[in-house]
Amino acid sequence: MRNKAGFSLIELMITVMFLVIVASVSIPYITPVLRARDVDMAVRTVVWEMGRARQLSVDRRRDIRVTLATPRSITTAQRVSAAWTQVSQVELPGDMEFRIEQGVSKGPPKTPSSDYGILDPINLCDQHLVYFLPDGSAIEGSGQICSGVVYLARANELETSRAVTLFGSTGKMKRWRYVEGLWESP
Repeated sequence: MRNKAGFSLIELMITVMFLVIVASVSIPYITPVLRARDVDMAVRTVVWEMGRARQLSVDRRRDIRVTLATPRSITTAQRVSAAWTQVSQVELPGDMEFRIEQGVSKGPPKTPSSDYGILDPINLCDQHLVYFLPDGSAIEGSGQICSGVVYLARANELETSRAVTLFGSTGKMKRWRYVEGLWESP
């Protein structure tokens, strides 16, 4: 008689049931991690796109325009002669949006920088536009230095509130997160 190698149907069913149990127990722990990853990725996306636009401006010696469009789009364009040519367009990851969640304090002491108040989720000089110059600085459409704040959050989830501040004279950015009524820099 020959010995056949393999698994019996009972062994296979026990293995599958074990995997189902492990998966069902781990899903409640994995879901918050994945949602938190989307929050962090949204902030990184804003900083990355604006930082990339700034660097393109310096490298190409051209004006670069960044347009932040609610609820979740970022478009980068460069000036070629008198026209603007799109360089890239990205969307915020997951269900993150440019938004201010109810409960975020509206007074200067609790905003990411006391220089800026909360007026709009995209609180830049020209509201939704910023221009980076070849020297790395950021300006508004009229040529004035542009500093401001961009707020991000997931709808109805105060704990996902994040912000990015732009310091126009240098073009540098800083990330913020909203924790228990205060803005903290991670």
